[in-house]
Amino acid sequence: MRNKKTVLILIFLLLVVVAIFRPIKMYQDEHQKAQRLQVEIQGVKKENDSLRLSPTEKERILAEVDRLFGNHSQEAKKIIGCENSSMDMAHVNRNRDGSFDTGPFQINTVHSKRFGTGFMVDAVENVRVAYQLWKEQGFAPWYSSHVCHHLS
Repeated sequence: MRNKKTVLILIFLLLVVVAIFRPIKMYQDEHQKAQRLQVEIQGVKKENDSLRLSPTEKERILAEVDRLFGNHSQEAKKIIGCENSSMDMAHVNRNRDGSFDTGPFQINTVHSKRFGTGFMVDAVENVRVAYQLWKEQGFAPWYSSHVCHHLS
């Protein structure tokens, strides 16, 4: 009988120890995951910083907008201001249909069939594709940001 009590006490103590240390282990695991994610986030931030445009690059993009859109360049710049004011190529939006919008004018990747993929990685090419779309459709391709730019 005494051995049975001892075994029961040992089992009880073991359960108490497990009950105490298991949450601590779970906390430690979650803390390690959070630290790894923090390191990953820092890496992404550094990568995004490397993709940011210099003032000279922004000037080059805006000069292309002026050159192509001419008298309508201010309206085109409003579109950029609403769609991607930083003009960073790193600014990418995923759409419900799985396509992406990229660049200063947030050109949808469905247009890669027609224009190639250059507009997805080159801001000036993004402006050129936007100009082609504008020549054909006016500002209709940017209807979703109409509340911002108020162009039809």
